[in-house]
Amino acid sequence: MINKGKYSVIIPAAGYSERMGVDKLLLKREDGITFISHLIDFYAASFANPIIVVVNRKSRFSQELKSPVRVVINDFIEKGRTFSIKIGIEVLPEGIPCFIHNIDNPHVDSRMIRQMLSEISDDSYCVPIFQGRRGHPVLLSRNIVSYIRSISIFTDLREVLSNYKRIEIQCNTDKVLLNINTPDDYRKYLSGSD
Repeated sequence: MINKGKYSVIIPAAGYSERMGVDKLLLKREDGITFISHLIDFYAASFANPIIVVVNRKSRFSQELKSPVRVVINDFIEKGRTFSIKIGIEVLPEGIPCFIHNIDNPHVDSRMIRQMLSEISDDSYCVPIFQGRRGHPVLLSRNIVSYIRSISIFTDLREVLSNYKRIEIQCNTDKVLLNINTPDDYRKYLSGSD
């Protein structure tokens, strides 16, 4: 298990999943476990605290929640994923780094998370890389989290991150690049094809 100091995770899942046609929270992995249950179970077992799940008011997410999971409602879906990240950060405790783990990428592994936590510095962020392409999750340092919390207008995470050092964690799997947005993406994911 992972125990590299305190850290948190935000799982932005507030979109209406219009291209997918069903709530991505309820999509199942090849083993039958929903994406959201898998991510929550992984991060809870890895001592992330809190685990923030950002959903819309119509979400059918009904998992029995217990500490360290907290649900935040995004009533302004039109503001996009960045707004979900902002309102998730606003409920985090001060002074800890935070993973941003998109619901449409159910891949996560202990070794990668442990390496990201060991390499993060206060003025940097970590991102997994596969064959030169950046993937997920992204780990924000505590200084970046504090900065995002302090600003009133936050429209683009990439723009904020451009002011910080990027630490790249080389990965040996293209699963860090997953972005499951359509039924076809989901079929490919389940079949194991690219």
